[in-house]
Amino acid sequence: MRPAAAALGRFFRVAERRTTVATELRAGLTTFMVMAYVVFANPAVLGFVGVPGLEDRGLPFAATLTVTCLTAGALSIAMGLFTNYPLALAPGMGLNAAVAFELVAARGLSWPQAMAVVLVEGALITLLVVTRFRQAVLDRVPLALNFSFVAALGMASAALVTFSLMLSDFFDTMGTVIAVGDKASLLDERGRLPRVGRVLLIDSLGALFGGYANASSNTAYIESAAGVAEGGRTGLTAVTVGVLFLGAMWLAPLASVVPPQATAPALVIVGFHMMGLAREIPWDDYEEAIPAFVSMLVMPFTWSITNGIGAGLIVYGAIKLLGGKAREVPAVLWLVWSAFLLYFVLPLLERAVEPALP
Repeated sequence: MRPAAAALGRFFRVAERRTTVATELRAGLTTFMVMAYVVFANPAVLGFVGVPGLEDRGLPFAATLTVTCLTAGALSIAMGLFTNYPLALAPGMGLNAAVAFELVAARGLSWPQAMAVVLVEGALITLLVVTRFRQAVLDRVPLALNFSFVAALGMASAALVTFSLMLSDFFDTMGTVIAVGDKASLLDERGRLPRVGRVLLIDSLGALFGGYANASSNTAYIESAAGVAEGGRTGLTAVTVGVLFLGAMWLAPLASVVPPQATAPALVIVGFHMMGLAREIPWDDYEEAIPAFVSMLVMPFTWSITNGIGAGLIVYGAIKLLGGKAREVPAVLWLVWSAFLLYFVLPLLERAVEPALP
């Protein structure tokens, strides 16, 4: 066992990150235990379990549980091996709700059509990673912040729902990467994660893989911070999580013994540690402090990292624009600012127009 541990230590450079193989394995187990709820929550959401009138329209629970574990396991292992960071992936709970209740229940898409939206969103966001646009956006955000569904929805609505999912996936990951990287002391002096392009590529492929497997878009989980708090600093933590997810395909009853009452306190501690980022906010600079404060308020009240980041960026851009400092904002950030305006405004306009349609 010692030669194997030594080999793992060399491969994942655990000594360089001032950790041990045992610590990494324990951190992976911790992250998995905090994330284990997704094994049952994702099939419940996509299966409309307990939702009157919709249960017969949902995906089969057992099959969805299997692909949930399969995608989370494979992608977490890929993240650990390819990036050497302790970031675990699984189907995004906000994204799966959007697919189930917005695309299928509200808009009447079939499940293949809804998952095609996820697939297209994943392809687009992967393209943004390959062209380095996604990394350019991540680097410039202030540290303080084609299928049958097109015919079914119409071109404008199809573009809107794909765009909305893409923004949600895009910025949820950004918030997770910065928060977990900071907690693990992996950020550089500029507050950026080295080799972040690799992280973004695996995360983007998670949407493609999740859509293809009917598990919904997979994304980096903020619960990874629980393993970091336990001492995880390398990709061995993520690989451990992935192996446990794969094992959960056959040992799902064991995962079910972890009740919400056990995971909720762990998430409270994760939130407590993440609040340490607030000390980095320049509270005496209103141009950055006010947008950051807006983001902190909007995230918990809307249950969305994306909404919080979007609201903060809109306020940030508005302050710069009204203060005559628009030139201080990079052009790519104005593009994101405009995208978030569409993200918030277009659904309101769509709802206003729908009653007038025959």
